[in-house]
Amino acid sequence: MSRKPRKTPFALTPAKIVKAEDLVRQGLQTPGLEWREAGGFSIRFSTRGGTYRLRTETATPKLGEVGITPGHVARHLAHECRQALRSGRDHNAYVRVYTERFEAGDGHDAAHIEALRVSSGKSGAISSDAIWTVAELSKSFVDYKVKNVFKDGRWATRFPRLFDDPVFDPIRNKKVCDVGHADLFAIRRALVPTGEKGGSRAVVLVRYMVGMFDHGLANEADVCGLLGRDPIWRAVTVEAENNPRRRAPEPVELARTLLIVKQHAAREDGVVVASLTLQTLLLFVFSTAQRTGAAAKLRRENLLAYPGRADWRIAHFPGAQMKGLKGKTLAHAVPVAPSMVRAIEHMWAEVDPQSKSQFVFPGHRGAGPRAAAGLNGLFRQLRGDADDRRPAPKTYYEGKPGPKPRPPRKRKPIDLLETYLRELKSHPDEQTDFTPHDARRGFTNFLSERGLGGAASAVLAHAQGDNHKQFVEESAEEQMARTTSRHYFTSQRIELKTKGVELWTAALDEALVAEADRVQEIGRAIA
Repeated sequence: MSRKPRKTPFALTPAKIVKAEDLVRQGLQTPGLEWREAGGFSIRFSTRGGTYRLRTETATPKLGEVGITPGHVARHLAHECRQALRSGRDHNAYVRVYTERFEAGDGHDAAHIEALRVSSGKSGAISSDAIWTVAELSKSFVDYKVKNVFKDGRWATRFPRLFDDPVFDPIRNKKVCDVGHADLFAIRRALVPTGEKGGSRAVVLVRYMVGMFDHGLANEADVCGLLGRDPIWRAVTVEAENNPRRRAPEPVELARTLLIVKQHAAREDGVVVASLTLQTLLLFVFSTAQRTGAAAKLRRENLLAYPGRADWRIAHFPGAQMKGLKGKTLAHAVPVAPSMVRAIEHMWAEVDPQSKSQFVFPGHRGAGPRAAAGLNGLFRQLRGDADDRRPAPKTYYEGKPGPKPRPPRKRKPIDLLETYLRELKSHPDEQTDFTPHDARRGFTNFLSERGLGGAASAVLAHAQGDNHKQFVEESAEEQMARTTSRHYFTSQRIELKTKGVELWTAALDEALVAEADRVQEIGRAIA
């Protein structure tokens, strides 16, 4: 079977622009033909010659004439038009003024500054009183990111609160143009006082600060007083502490964890509080190796029949639910094994027999889904540190009837993961603690050892990483995964995913049966 040639994305290289100029000069252009890049920058030929244009969803501005406007100038105008369309500036005014000043002999910087001033709708220079403060720039930056980049979710809610951090107090009310390198470095020093590497808070806040000033330079340079300024803030960086998680729980550990939750939740002693819905959600996350957020929001209508496999289902996750930037993620589908299907149907019969909820995992309050954060709370209980999140009892309550304190637990929490899993350690220093997300790493290792790394990368919905065992020789499926991951690959590869999920769930189901007696034995010893 012959292989189809790989399609290379078209690009208006300098050589192609020279060719277009030659065609126009000789009158050999084809009217109506258009050479267009993926980003929208294009050359359109007509009977009179050719024009540079930018194709967008909202406008198609003309950037110049082929043979008159240099190609690098047209490309610069295309970039600035994109920025102007995003920020609400007059893109046509920018093209007109920049072209006029450039043809008059002005340099690039002078033409750019004048075009920015005019395209912003300002008839003259910005007065010092009208220059934004850093707080105003932050608000503009947040509005832009929430509207154009972030999806709805916890990060879109958390992002606007980053500027509330006290570390920004020294520059909060300063004019943007008055903020110097010393001010920015002082913020970095306050975040990382002892060294070059910083924790997650330092990294996030410094990146926020740099992105905010980049936004000001690109989209709001006039009102920020940044016209013609060098981006000195880009010199302020923080290297993240490299502490990647390497925990990859095996099926026997996941099975014991599921049995621990079921056993201790049934005791109703307050050590582990987990509803049947939460237990089923945990089993789904372990069985399918999906992210907790997407799994919790799975709708009933997206739990589809599997053609040719009556006892299987296919869980479909729309692109909006997948991890990534707004408009940049693809839909994802993963097979659901028969044992998992039976567990879901049993849960429905107990908690939602009339199918009132639209979600596979109904929430215990309202019509929404079960919150994925419940799994984080469950694992805090398993580690024995759940008391840290419990509010201290109050002696006085206003109002009637007023809030009531939580009843005290009947027994003191213990580290159940260490108690039940320590005998499975291969080394005394090995950790027993893990998170639901670590199950994805265990899933990858399990299938890579069996020559199905391609299935693992397909089920996890991202390219295969370096966490799988390196000593395993790659199979044909493994090699296929590495080949197809280099290209834009949209098919779901359901059959390949099914191979991986079938092996994984069989091992998990076997471990659930094999470990049941031992978990009960350990449970009786600590009762």
